[in-house]
Amino acid sequence: MEQTIAVVEHMEDTQLREQMLSWLDSIHDPYVSKKRVESLLTELYQLFLEYRELEQLRDRNRFAIADRVLQLERLLGQPAYQFIDRLASYFGYPESLLRQHLRVAELFPPETRKPGLRFSYYRMIAEMHLGTKDFAERQARALHLLEVVAAHVEAGAITSNWHDVKSVVQTELQSRGWITSSLPAARSETDTVIDVSYRVEESSQSVIPAQQEPVTIPEVVPTVYPTRYVIHFTVQYGVDGDSAYTAVCTGDSAFLKTMEMIAAVADTVAYQNGILTGLYIDSDDPLPLSLLNQLSASARALLCGEAHDE
Repeated sequence: MEQTIAVVEHMEDTQLREQMLSWLDSIHDPYVSKKRVESLLTELYQLFLEYRELEQLRDRNRFAIADRVLQLERLLGQPAYQFIDRLASYFGYPESLLRQHLRVAELFPPETRKPGLRFSYYRMIAEMHLGTKDFAERQARALHLLEVVAAHVEAGAITSNWHDVKSVVQTELQSRGWITSSLPAARSETDTVIDVSYRVEESSQSVIPAQQEPVTIPEVVPTVYPTRYVIHFTVQYGVDGDSAYTAVCTGDSAFLKTMEMIAAVADTVAYQNGILTGLYIDSDDPLPLSLLNQLSASARALLCGEAHDE
């Protein structure tokens, strides 16, 4: 049975649709059917509405899954993961991605979330180093930053681009004295983080959100930045256990070099009777095929799960 999506139009949507259809008046080519163009534009408009609804559904799904896993963890403790991990694996939900979403949901409990704000904003705040290791203080700062980011988004001053959010958050952190501009990158004891300027803390504590102060939004000129790629993978050595890794790189050139480096690491691990597995790119946008085709055969096979013959 085909799944249907309920699409609700906003006032801005209706205005955009009217502007789009008014563009038909500028078509004067007698060989171009205006009815055909109108039909295609209408279909494209509807598909974009559905795309937005799917993105919103995905965001709600991420929080909903993480919330219920956290509830099971509080009820049963670590033994709950005996079937949680199996369930996630069955549906193709990477374990490292689930852990990341759990950290986001724990830092931002349901009562603190903003209706309509994309999950990616919460995730980016949770990924940043907030100048403290204490979970309660970290959460209080994260909730304040959420108010700042949400106000900028509502005012149209920033987009979901990583650099937009990072700039706003770091400016706020520095203005409050929570971090300094020369703060060194933090390292995790359990995960190896490559070229990353933030740290994610894990804790089962909770905190009541503090009263948020009014946010002043400066005028921001949108800037185009290179794509930021977050690459996750795991190295396993049989009974010796496994280690999770994260590589963060900015720009296509850096991504290509990083992937080739990881492919070389995979060969070394295999020589030592281990395996590099679970590699995936954490991004809201799909990887361009043109970029994928620039990878070597071994790096492409590692990323796409293809067999590679030497």
